[in-house]
Amino acid sequence: MVNPQVILKKCILLQEYIDFLKSMHGVSWEAFEVDKRNHGSVERYLQLSIELVLDMGSHIISDEKLGEIQWSRDIPLILFSQGRIDESTKIEWIQMIGFRNILVHEYATIDKTRVFQVLREKLGFLEYLLNYFKSLK
Repeated sequence: MVNPQVILKKCILLQEYIDFLKSMHGVSWEAFEVDKRNHGSVERYLQLSIELVLDMGSHIISDEKLGEIQWSRDIPLILFSQGRIDESTKIEWIQMIGFRNILVHEYATIDKTRVFQVLREKLGFLEYLLNYFKSLK
């Protein structure tokens, strides 16, 4: 059984990260591009947010013995195969994992335009996942 306290703590932290990212939503492209504090902060909080949803998904899969995780993308694949998330959520989550991999492994060549686009277009998906995990308590 999933420990609701573990999920709750991670949801609270994810909400904090999303709130920070929302506060950065109003930053212009020009300010984002030239100020390392702006794009560096957004990159890091996006990475941490994606890590949190992966941790929560992994926690559910492990506690409920839903499958074996070898790669991060296995988390949405397993949750989908078990009927826990729909196909569009699975696809978008896998795309977010790909973005996280770029942030983590290709940090020297991160495209600021892509980070800015994710900030502007993907916070709703992170909020959707937050609400999904909150509903499991």
